[in-house]
Amino acid sequence: ETHTAIILENQLIGVITKDQLTPNSISLGIMIHENYWGKGVGKKAIQMYLDELELKGIHTIYADCISKNIASQKLLESCGFIYQQDFKRKFPDFIDEKTCKLYMKRNF
Repeated sequence: ETHTAIILENQLIGVITKDQLTPNSISLGIMIHENYWGKGVGKKAIQMYLDELELKGIHTIYADCISKNIASQKLLESCGFIYQQDFKRKFPDFIDEKTCKLYMKRNF
């Protein structure tokens, strides 16, 4: 299980991705259709997903976003993620490396 659909009113509006790093930690990503940005959908989806992860024994969750994406930073922070550091990353759709922000959250 690496992708979880985000469905609202029987419509696919986004996806949460998960990459297992260790038995107790993952890297999480979220993509929401722009029609639903700023409406609390992403926060609710992440909170529900974090609850599931805790039940599965996942205690450390990492997430990152491009530094210019202030909305994603605010979303992660509102879900209890703590900024860790900046780093450079290549993306398939961009020629240049992008500066990203790494966040971490611990579930106990």
